[in-house]
Amino acid sequence: MKRTSAGRAGEAGRAGKTVTFLIQSMQERGGMERVTATVASGLARRGLNVEILTLWGRASAFTLDPGVRLSTLGMAPGTLRMRGQTLPLIYGLRRRLAARQPATLVVVDTFLSAFAFPASAGLNIRRVAWEHFHYHTDLGMRSRRIGRFTAAFLGQHVVTLTQQDADQWCAALPTARARIRPIANPLSFVQPSDNPYSPLSRTVLAVGRLDDQKGFDLLLAAWAGVEPDFPGWCLKILGNGVREQALLEQARRLRLSRCTFEQATADVEQEYRAAGVYALSSRHEGLPMVLLESQAYGVPAVAFDCPTGPADLLGPGGGLLVAPGQVGAFADALRSLMSDPQTRQRLSREAFNNSARYESGRIFDQWQTLLEPERQPTPAGVTSAGTGISAQILTAHIIKTRSSSNVNFTLDE
Repeated sequence: MKRTSAGRAGEAGRAGKTVTFLIQSMQERGGMERVTATVASGLARRGLNVEILTLWGRASAFTLDPGVRLSTLGMAPGTLRMRGQTLPLIYGLRRRLAARQPATLVVVDTFLSAFAFPASAGLNIRRVAWEHFHYHTDLGMRSRRIGRFTAAFLGQHVVTLTQQDADQWCAALPTARARIRPIANPLSFVQPSDNPYSPLSRTVLAVGRLDDQKGFDLLLAAWAGVEPDFPGWCLKILGNGVREQALLEQARRLRLSRCTFEQATADVEQEYRAAGVYALSSRHEGLPMVLLESQAYGVPAVAFDCPTGPADLLGPGGGLLVAPGQVGAFADALRSLMSDPQTRQRLSREAFNNSARYESGRIFDQWQTLLEPERQPTPAGVTSAGTGISAQILTAHIIKTRSSSNVNFTLDE
């Protein structure tokens, strides 16, 4: 079919608004992958030319808008290590970026900045780092601290999930060249028009990866102090992860009779509809998607006031905040809600009303403003001369190490 001049103009317009999201993989059913799919799809529907580029994996666990291009560098799945993989990854990524020439590169997780921002040096690509945890969480990885430093001084923008975390970045890196600004995660679904919550529900729900961060060991300990007094209630934990067997064994030791573990599900909205209380027991967060989503279904919550996010979501109402790690206080908060349907109903209304702040259209507006080049001049200190010198040094290293690298980047679509 012959393309019209109007069609060519439309393609040119889209090409001028290209954005590549770089993420390790889209194959896991995690919060980071879900919000990437949501934001990328939302921007594609608004006319941007959007690509999600993975280090490995050709599939997405979450539905993507047809306008989102999903491609991969073709690396073998596994833990990404700076020693031995940095220069080969920089080379493979640089080759892809040079071929695609996106207007903006968004690294999903600031950890990847250490690889991606040097790879894009000198290519006239705006660099954005997207923080999904918070500044003082490094998960025991020195490379994560390096990535944040790289994001602050080689990037144009750092996007945090909360104002509290943005303040932490600014306090820790007062001379950062990047502009640091909060953009909250959006709801990944359309909020029901009417609050569907029922105070008759007797399920305490928790959703997330079964790992140390999510603190399900703390939740089980709290539930052990609550379960005997509430025979009509049960605890349901949805998720997969490395701590699954340890948590099952803990539940057996505690002799919990009304605690079930189920696999992560794509139909999590139905779980929110059936929940009476949501329990967030995390040791740390960025902005917990599961708490945000449960609020959209009007589920009152109990959450540890961990850094960062629970206070942002529950501060205006909708649940009870408990000092981090205080298992007894968490059990008391659960007990107070489970025994008082009127309080649950009041908190449900607050939660449902407050979740409108995270309606996807509002969040997409903020991303679209960030991605408009004419509205976002390069910050002072980030000059083409500086990136040009970096590019020369980087290219020399890449050429030197290319022949000795055993890492194969297929660059398949």
